[in-house]
Amino acid sequence: MLSIGELVLQVAYRIQNNRWVWDTDQTFQFEYIIPTEDSRRYTLRPFFYDKVQNMPINQWGERITPQNESPEYQRNSIVCIGDSVPFGFGVSHWETYPFFLANILQSRGFPIYVINSGVPSYNVRQSFEKLKREVFLHVPPENIKIIILQAANDISLWSYYRENWNEDVTWADVRFNLHKFPLVDRSAIFNYINQVFSPQRGRDMEIDPQILSTRLYTLITAEIEEIHRLSPETKFMLLPINPFYYQLENTIKNQELSRFERYSSDFYMVFTNNLNQVFNEMLKSISDQYDYVYFIDIRKSMDRTDREEFFKDYIHLSGKGAQFQAEEIIDFLLKNQLIPPSVKPALQP
Repeated sequence: MLSIGELVLQVAYRIQNNRWVWDTDQTFQFEYIIPTEDSRRYTLRPFFYDKVQNMPINQWGERITPQNESPEYQRNSIVCIGDSVPFGFGVSHWETYPFFLANILQSRGFPIYVINSGVPSYNVRQSFEKLKREVFLHVPPENIKIIILQAANDISLWSYYRENWNEDVTWADVRFNLHKFPLVDRSAIFNYINQVFSPQRGRDMEIDPQILSTRLYTLITAEIEEIHRLSPETKFMLLPINPFYYQLENTIKNQELSRFERYSSDFYMVFTNNLNQVFNEMLKSISDQYDYVYFIDIRKSMDRTDREEFFKDYIHLSGKGAQFQAEEIIDFLLKNQLIPPSVKPALQP
């Protein structure tokens, strides 16, 4: 009977999807992603190296930066958490903003240990969970002076799942084929069981984005308060969702951007613009509430430059964009005296 049921469901799946269950789309299967037993569902594969993308991952499951792991450096650490933007999707490891951040700081004589804890497609909850589950294993919380958060995937998850979204929903099933049940990619029976227990794609286009904002506000404030209790000296820097187009100034230049026509009638521009704004305003409100949290509106400085050369696609930074963002962060750190007083620039000859 089980075999007959499997056969019937395989045929039903074929009719419904125009392919067999085992013909899984490989587009989002990445070798540098491995499953986890915790609620993140996945993380980066330690000791992985992709020669094509120039993407080494260290023993801690972090994309490498030019860091010095000596005790002196680790006492003053900066951790960049979030999604594929800090990770540096589509660029070599020396073109990520955490790499530039580390390189520039060290070249100026600041002994600071910069960690790239970004993971493609991570949402806010996963970003903080990786920090606590993995980064804290090799860097004590009290040694972390700055935590920089930049994560946009709750917006895309909200846009996909809509009324079925919650803070725990991830892209594990949809993008990485990391299903909760075994044999999902082979068995029609397990595939349909997985669909029953996995969040379903939403259909409500009228859902209020303030729901997203309110729930993420609660999540982020709870996370930063917990870390602040562990390490009262740690500061937080929140970066906005920052797509390729001009947003706050010089918006008339958007028509000149080569990729603007491609995205302007797309989901990205039609559905996410308001969500991005609501999300960014929520981040600003958090920084207004806590004296140890800062909102760095990188959009303003980018709007005064040529955004065309700063992005590879809709939202991922090019090497030039990553360097620009790193320099802006460093300027902010110095202006607000957020680099520990014990750290001194190297003396010039």
